[in-house]
Amino acid sequence: MTTLATAISLLDSWFDFSAFPDDEPNGVTTTGEPSRSLRRIGYAVNSSFEVIDDAVRQGVDLLLTHHGLGEQEHPELAHEKRGRLQNVGITHYVCHLPLDCAGGFGTASTLCALLGVREEGAFLDIGGGHRAGRFGVLEPAVTLNAFVARLSEALGVAPYVLLGSPRVRRVGVVTGGGGNTTYLEEARRLGCDTYVTGEGSLYTKLYARETGLNLLLATHTASERPGIEALAKRLAGALPGVEAVGLRETPFE
Repeated sequence: MTTLATAISLLDSWFDFSAFPDDEPNGVTTTGEPSRSLRRIGYAVNSSFEVIDDAVRQGVDLLLTHHGLGEQEHPELAHEKRGRLQNVGITHYVCHLPLDCAGGFGTASTLCALLGVREEGAFLDIGGGHRAGRFGVLEPAVTLNAFVARLSEALGVAPYVLLGSPRVRRVGVVTGGGGNTTYLEEARRLGCDTYVTGEGSLYTKLYARETGLNLLLATHTASERPGIEALAKRLAGALPGVEAVGLRETPFE
């Protein structure tokens, strides 16, 4: 029998949370009975009421999310969410920046693999030498239209697209809120003609337009979901008798 305690211990062994300058609380936020049998892991990007309700419906024992409960942004809602999880005995585990920076199964690396981008390196230092972005090449190069179709199919959303070049060869990827113009500038210095992230601002779009950089915004949620899915499936695959299930969440942003 696999227990919740075994799963939590394994997750903790994969990440050194203390090494990351993260505003999000990483690790366990609510705890069920540690000796309880673990059969089902539910994964999602956000710790929303929508996600929590679906976790209850699907009989999840361990809820694995990329974003926390939002104690800093809306403490009253975070308190209510924690209460719902505790009432049904669901253990909640958060992995934010450490998952963004992880190689192989992290958010940026996973999205690169889905898009057929062969990784050449990492960029966007968030502190302590940890890098949240990945860049690489498409072999062969493809048209921008073909690349947009590939991204749409991979994530199930229609991205915002700003045309800079009709062909895509070298791509920079920062999932989630990677719209800071300094991030785009760093990708351009690395030779990227295309930049993929989740969300941006007026300034993100202006910078891309004025520098001729292809810009694709695929929503914060959708761009990060493959990473948390990869982590959940990696965990389930390492634990006998455990399955990972995706939880319903609407990628409106």
